[in-house]
Amino acid sequence: AWYQRRVRGLLCIKSMSKHLYGLTEELKKIRGFMAETLAKYRLDETSDKKEEIKMSLEEAIKIIQVHERARQGCLRAKFMREIRAQEEREKMLSLQGASTMDPDVASTIIQKVWKGYSQRNKTLKLREEELIFIGMQPNSDTPTHHKDSPVSKVSKREEERVLIQAQHEREYQDALVN
Repeated sequence: AWYQRRVRGLLCIKSMSKHLYGLTEELKKIRGFMAETLAKYRLDETSDKKEEIKMSLEEAIKIIQVHERARQGCLRAKFMREIRAQEEREKMLSLQGASTMDPDVASTIIQKVWKGYSQRNKTLKLREEELIFIGMQPNSDTPTHHKDSPVSKVSKREEERVLIQAQHEREYQDALVN
């Protein structure tokens, strides 16, 4: 009895096939398989006999699989109808010019952006303080050019070198002329 109800339920799936994408061929195969099974075991609507049906384990597994796939197909069709209805609602709202974003969601997004921005600034300040502390970056509060700092010593030595090179170049040019 339950088997017959299940088979009739499976056979009505074809009426829902217009809602499913590309499943009509599979539905035809299922319907053919179920018709063969009904004919094989003589389980049409007119038979009310309660006789024991003998089938192999493989046949029973096939029947159960077909039923499960049909059940999943029905659920998938229902889910797709719900998705389409939701899309239509959103489309109608957007055509009416209504806001599609929930105020709670919008405020959450704004909070995320602000917290990210402020944390990046804090991290940058902490990184600069750490570099100053370990001596890899000069402190912004103190003047950068002390007369005893290595940077000023190097720039002073470079200026001296340029002057000496210029003096040697003049001496060389004078020696060539004389």
